[in-house]
Amino acid sequence: MSRVLTVTDRRELEQTVDQYVAERGYKLKSDDGTEAWLVAKGMGSFWWHLLFLFLTAGFGNVVYAAYVRWHADSVKIEVDP
Repeated sequence: MSRVLTVTDRRELEQTVDQYVAERGYKLKSDDGTEAWLVAKGMGSFWWHLLFLFLTAGFGNVVYAAYVRWHADSVKIEVDP
């Protein structure tokens, strides 16, 4: 899932990025001064990994981790022109 947030200036962009990184656990993917892309980091639920470990001898863990990364939430924050 991807969404776009609009901010008024560079300072607000930096504050919003810092908030997403510190409080929500996102990872900064790129920042060019007028827009920034953030991606939710994580490898999925511990319990699902444990279940897949026992059911698929570890192969399911790789597939599940890839699925979680592929469908990770992303946010584009841009400065309003």
